[in-house]
Amino acid sequence: MSSSIVVLVTGGSRGIGRAVCLELARAPNVSVAFTFNRSQDEANDVLQQLTQFSGADNNRKHSAHRCDVGDDAQCRTLVAAVVAEHGRLDALVNNAGIAEEHDLGNNEVSLEHFMVTMRKIMDVNFFGASSLTFQAVRQFQLQSSSTSSTLNSASTTATSASSSFSTAAGRIVNITSRAAYRGEHTAPGYASSKAALSIFGQSLARRLGKDNIAIFSVAPGWVETEMAKDAVYGPGGAEVLAQHPLGRIAQPEEVANQVAYLVLQAPLAMTGTTVL
Repeated sequence: MSSSIVVLVTGGSRGIGRAVCLELARAPNVSVAFTFNRSQDEANDVLQQLTQFSGADNNRKHSAHRCDVGDDAQCRTLVAAVVAEHGRLDALVNNAGIAEEHDLGNNEVSLEHFMVTMRKIMDVNFFGASSLTFQAVRQFQLQSSSTSSTLNSASTTATSASSSFSTAAGRIVNITSRAAYRGEHTAPGYASSKAALSIFGQSLARRLGKDNIAIFSVAPGWVETEMAKDAVYGPGGAEVLAQHPLGRIAQPEEVANQVAYLVLQAPLAMTGTTVL
């Protein structure tokens, strides 16, 4: 069984997820498991960088798991696969997500297209995250009931940056979006999925606090990722940039820094909090 803190990050081979994996691996005593869906080469590249951060530390192990988070059958086996490889799970970052336009204001959009797109987005952004959250919580509860000392001993070997982890049975960070609060006029499914994930997390934070399980959300605006490229650098890019006080959009590393704080340092009293 791993003596390090084991964190599962979905969608970890690119964009925000990749930055989160690398940021977590910079902390001592953290092992990262991440999912990817498309490129094995991208996953291998992330694994190589994670291994470089670990150096000769034999207590740390990183792993990549191919998983379509929108596929319920694949989601149902993911947490078990991570636990089988690492011996435990201490935190989950629900990052995997997709965004597609299905503009109801466009008369050429059919009902079938509108609903197929809506369901596709919800399957990945909300239902997949919900399934993994359920599995992670059950694993946290199992570990807490069987041996509460393992996580405590794991964290005591880390620096003070992760010392607060010793009081947690587990942590979940949901990557939502500012779209959850202001909508997306041509992508209502995306905004709806993120709003659902946000309130889902807050609901569980209220219920699971008694078990010392903390649940947080990070809701960034536009971030410099492949998914946002067309919107930021397309015809409407100037309008997008004008929405940001800094005159630029966020970098993935800036979001990852907040996620790492919530996973490793944030006090449990912050459970239910959304960081914008």
